[in-house]
Amino acid sequence: MGSEVLQDRLGFVDALKHDISSYLATGEEAPPGFPAPSGLKLADCLLEGRVLCYAKPVGEEPGDGEEGLSPLSGSPSSGGPQRPFGAPPPPGSIFWPPRPKYGDVLSAAGGWRYAAPEASSVPALPMSDSGSESDGCAGSDDGRPGSRLRKKPRARRETAKAQHEFGCSVPTRDLAEDLLEFTSCFESGNLRYVLFDKSAEEYLLFLDNDIRSRGHTQWFYFAVRNAKAGRLYRLRIVNMSKSKSLFRMGMRPLVWSELNARRAWSASKRTYEASLFDGVAGLWKPAGKDVRYYRTLPMPGSGGGSQHTLAFDYVFESKNDCVFFAYYVPYTYSMLRSFLTHATSDPITRVFCRLKSLAVTVGEARCDLLAISNPAVPKKMKKVVMVSSRVHPGESNASWLVHGLIGFLLSPCAEAQVLRDNFVWMVVPMLNPDGVISGNYRCGLCGMDLNRQWRSPHELLHSPVFKLKKLVAKSRSRLCTYLDLHGHSRKCGIFAYACGQFAEDDHRRFTVRMYPKLLSLLIPEFSMVSCRWTVGKGKRGTGRVVVAKDLGITNAYTIEASLWGSVDGKVTEEPAHSSDGEDLGASVCLFVFPGP
Repeated sequence: MGSEVLQDRLGFVDALKHDISSYLATGEEAPPGFPAPSGLKLADCLLEGRVLCYAKPVGEEPGDGEEGLSPLSGSPSSGGPQRPFGAPPPPGSIFWPPRPKYGDVLSAAGGWRYAAPEASSVPALPMSDSGSESDGCAGSDDGRPGSRLRKKPRARRETAKAQHEFGCSVPTRDLAEDLLEFTSCFESGNLRYVLFDKSAEEYLLFLDNDIRSRGHTQWFYFAVRNAKAGRLYRLRIVNMSKSKSLFRMGMRPLVWSELNARRAWSASKRTYEASLFDGVAGLWKPAGKDVRYYRTLPMPGSGGGSQHTLAFDYVFESKNDCVFFAYYVPYTYSMLRSFLTHATSDPITRVFCRLKSLAVTVGEARCDLLAISNPAVPKKMKKVVMVSSRVHPGESNASWLVHGLIGFLLSPCAEAQVLRDNFVWMVVPMLNPDGVISGNYRCGLCGMDLNRQWRSPHELLHSPVFKLKKLVAKSRSRLCTYLDLHGHSRKCGIFAYACGQFAEDDHRRFTVRMYPKLLSLLIPEFSMVSCRWTVGKGKRGTGRVVVAKDLGITNAYTIEASLWGSVDGKVTEEPAHSSDGEDLGASVCLFVFPGP
């Protein structure tokens, strides 16, 4: 019965993903019982003088003939030098959608308003003034260009009516040569639509909502090509959901230039195995000029104003380059699987670790549990430490934290040996793989924040949380510490949240503060002042609170690491990179103590 229910859920998600995403982006009539979105809608921005230059295809497999640039750095299969761990996918291996046509404009505007007589008969605007095949008439019944339009004049009228109503157009051939090309059709990518405003000469980018949710548009990850070297481009992400952001304090988008990364990687003479443990430090760089974060101005006739804009300018250094833009250094599910496979197959590290499946998600992704310890020491002599991470997909720095923690625990240094001898480390590196794969910011495929479901997790919809809670309850007689690793988008530094509301004479009041205090002595970026000991509004269903209050584990912490800078009297000028996250992850496990 459980398997049948799971298949029904999977079919439900597959069937609704396109409809829900389109509805949330365009403002179509909501399905019965589904909450209406608020804020900016794409349909409000389809104004005269704007060109729809990117629309992410949904529910389609990329064609075999759609290729991007040739890979700028090779892979083992291509016979060239191997890409470093943490690099984006080679541009030649990802799907670059063709330029949008008027059917995409109709869909973006809420296609229910103008239904074409036949979907296949809605032509694109002519790409040139000549009557060639490029006017969208190729493949007509009699093989003559333009015969389809003569046979179906109603389609042309519908197109003209749509253009007159919305003003927004699609790229002509001449304009397309100058427009940037976008894609987010790869793992963890997030970009839904792009409009080009011809009068302002700027690109308006719309992020995709978390699947089956009303928003959570904060994580972005996309690629751009077809830029002119030395030319300044204005990019505006106009539907960011958070009112407060580190972008207001100096944070900048992270950028990966394929050409620059290839040169730097070749010059470094490093191996792929070496990059497994020090990441792609220095290859992802903060970039962008005139970075601003402000409330999005409402469009005429819209109820917008609740969303925010991240605006920045970028100058492409080289011609024929492909540049990736991201909220933070990405850490994908494929990267995790590659890292865990290497750790459990390496002759030196596999002795100390054991990998097994904790759960299978709604999207049929495997949620892994990695146990690290010294098998020569009997288990009954060791306490248990549990670590979970990446329950929120957009907090990719949490994955770099746990990556560094695992790398440190498997290292040959004396401190790691002591930790393996005295503890069994049970690590769940990615608690929400569905959300990470989909490019979500906060939720999984069911549209819920998994870190609010700990009190009553559903066995199928919240399977990783359900299984982890069950494991914590089973191990609590030996469990001394529970750590849940997160990233923070509004505050600087590193800090902890814990349940520390005990009486003055209760020893637990001091015990729960000991671990954060020790971390503040070891890690300069750790801010004891920023730690919180109370249960905030809406936090009762989080992992830390449920483990502490319901399961009785006093030393249950949420470790928050800023997505940008540290606090030591002043804010750092540059963000923390992946290698910094790995170093911090190693430090997190040093001061774990057995407890009573």
